[in-house]
Amino acid sequence: MITARQLRALAACAALCFFAGCQKAPLDEKVTARDDFIFSLWLGKQGSGLLPEDRADLQDAIKHLKLALMTSSPGLSSKQLADLLYAQISGRTVREIVSVSLTLQHDRLASEIAALVDRERRYAEIDPSKLGLDAAEFLEGFKERMAKRRAEIERLEARRVQIVTR
Repeated sequence: MITARQLRALAACAALCFFAGCQKAPLDEKVTARDDFIFSLWLGKQGSGLLPEDRADLQDAIKHLKLALMTSSPGLSSKQLADLLYAQISGRTVREIVSVSLTLQHDRLASEIAALVDRERRYAEIDPSKLGLDAAEFLEGFKERMAKRRAEIERLEARRVQIVTR
């Protein structure tokens, strides 16, 4: 027979399990921010639940979204830029913000690579042994930079899939 004390303990455990399972994932928390100060308060409160790499991704996303706004709307003051940025992210989940940022980074890098593919093909036809030292070093450096760009694209794709599906 179950005593009243055991019944209360069982009810408390059931309630704890129920409410623990109903919490939102940290990536599904909506960002509330009107300015840098409010965002830093939100990040201090809600960001503690984020994994370190998710928090870094969010802060990186803010930088990339700000950069995208700067290039699409030149001549904005810092305040106008911040207002646009926070209007864009406020009410969106961390997952959405990071996903959009990773997509922007991927697209920017993909267009950068596409612009260099013809040059890469021409450079591949050159025999490095017939070049001077400076030209050979440049050619090798170019190949390394292209490899880094491609590796970064793969990393961005993998991270975006991880963010979206987790």
